[in-house]
Amino acid sequence: MIKPNYLDQIDRVANEFSKRSYEERLLSAWSSFETAAQLLEREYDVLNENIQDDFFIRMSNFITLLYENGDGSPNTDCDQIREKNKAYGGSWCQRGGTGVFHGCLARKGDRLVSILKEHGTLEAARASEKESESIDDTIGDLRRYLILICAWHWARENEYDKLSEEGQQTYDRLKREYEVEPAQAVPAVQCKCGHPASSHDDAGCQSYDNDNGVCPCAQLVIDN
Repeated sequence: MIKPNYLDQIDRVANEFSKRSYEERLLSAWSSFETAAQLLEREYDVLNENIQDDFFIRMSNFITLLYENGDGSPNTDCDQIREKNKAYGGSWCQRGGTGVFHGCLARKGDRLVSILKEHGTLEAARASEKESESIDDTIGDLRRYLILICAWHWARENEYDKLSEEGQQTYDRLKREYEVEPAQAVPAVQCKCGHPASSHDDAGCQSYDNDNGVCPCAQLVIDN
């Protein structure tokens, strides 16, 4: 393997990332998340149980970045989710994972892109008075929808774990109730004459007693 002179490139890498504003990283994170959602087994099904680890990584990174706007916190977001749940219940996921993406996330994501493209920076967007919904409200709604998606998957994992545990307990109980004792090994027997039952007649012994399963010529002995 060729070992490149990577030290010559570290300044270039650092400069590349230092030039990226928060707004650029925000737009890039949304695009990355949308790409991950689109690659699910069913297009944009963000509630799909066969979801890939890559999707969770991008979603986690996106949520972390959304909190960098300085407006809101995980605790306040969770409080708002509980309050809204009292009024709306589970309406956000009523039409499934595809509905969640297009009805909730895509609408907010597209609005975020539109606002940032128009105003350029977060500060300029906040200063604008013509927006019917502030950029902080849009970002906050995105965070809370993403939190709901994470909670959905973790709750399902817990249910699967619970079912698996209950199933194992049921299996163990039935096994104990219905388990048949292992059959005892039948010891080999032979007559004192030393001949096996099948060759008694050939050996000149008395007739083999088929009813009793023994040779009447002598007592049986246990061959251990």
